[in-house]
Amino acid sequence: MRENYRYLAVKIDAEIDRDKASNLFREALKAYAGEKGLIRADPKLIDSESDYSNSEVVVRINREAEDVFRAAIVLSEIKMYTIRVSGSSSSV
Repeated sequence: MRENYRYLAVKIDAEIDRDKASNLFREALKAYAGEKGLIRADPKLIDSESDYSNSEVVVRINREAEDVFRAAIVLSEIKMYTIRVSGSSSSV
């Protein structure tokens, strides 16, 4: 069976690079939902759509964990929020 994903464009109010962005998402998810939540969401950065110079990244997550992911990034110490959500990476 194929997994369904959501692609979220996320704005981060901090200077970032690929590694820092990935760590921010993982830490936020782990703090909010624990290891199970992190594994369930399975966040992956989509480099072809991300613009690190403007602190905007595109993240692929499991569709069923979208609400958990959004809550986790909003409640993190660094200000992050979603700009757009799509069912395909080409629409973000």
